[in-house]
Amino acid sequence: MQDAPPLDAAFEARLRRDALALCEALGYDLNTVEFAVRRGIPHAIDFMNCAPDADLHSVGRENFDWIVNSMAEFLIEVATSPPKFELTGSWPKSM
Repeated sequence: MQDAPPLDAAFEARLRRDALALCEALGYDLNTVEFAVRRGIPHAIDFMNCAPDADLHSVGRENFDWIVNSMAEFLIEVATSPPKFELTGSWPKSM
């Protein structure tokens, strides 16, 4: 959300941890995760969007600049690195 009030640091850390865990479990390199919060408990309500909206007018300048720069860096790294053998995303980890 643009111009959202600051979050409690511990709550923000939980949201980040939970969002990253969902993305890693799904094997996504890019995703958006939405949480609904009820009585202080976050519930993931939308977390399978591997092609999220990144339009400047939807996400705002700061978020737009972040996504463009982050994805450019990621894609340059992928293009200039030897290909990795991946069965399905980041799992299974036991191999």
